[in-house]
Amino acid sequence: MSLTAQYHRVRVASDVAVADAGGRRVMAVLLTSAAAVSTLDLFDAASATGTAFLELSVVAGDARLFDFTGIGGVMFPTTGIFADIGGTGAAAFVWID
Repeated sequence: MSLTAQYHRVRVASDVAVADAGGRRVMAVLLTSAAAVSTLDLFDAASATGTAFLELSVVAGDARLFDFTGIGGVMFPTTGIFADIGGTGAAAFVWID
């Protein structure tokens, strides 16, 4: 089954709350880059505070799919999921369950 059919997808082009409740899992992330290295840090918080649960990056001009479905996703147990994205032209899709 495809990611799109099975999980909720959220587009990230700026810092944003991806999920506002705990107990959610990140199943996959597609991170794209334009003119610079792109980074995406995901926090179990309402903002970019504390230690990131996931820190992902892609070199300039590239895109990468990080698929966590094989391990049952990455659990964000407490607060929710906040995405902090960086890099010129950075964009991401985050699939959550």
